[in-house]
Amino acid sequence: MTERKLDLERRIELLQGEREGLSSTLDESADRIIMLEKQSREQESQVRGSETFEFKFRRKKTSKYVWKYEFFFKKNNVFLQLLYNFGK
Repeated sequence: MTERKLDLERRIELLQGEREGLSSTLDESADRIIMLEKQSREQESQVRGSETFEFKFRRKKTSKYVWKYEFFFKKNNVFLQLLYNFGK
């Protein structure tokens, strides 16, 4: 009977060690999930922030008959300027 008892106690110890290892793995996985979710939210925020589009228009009279039109476009931090002169 004592041999059976020792065998059962060894099994209990092995199962307790396995349970502690699984619990530790579960905690690490939960922490990793939280970190990845935060990283995902930050990346989504950056993508949404980089998808901005700006447009500006400016008209100047450069002489009596000539108008200078300036168009400014900015998308995803890329700047483009178009100039157009209208008149004589």
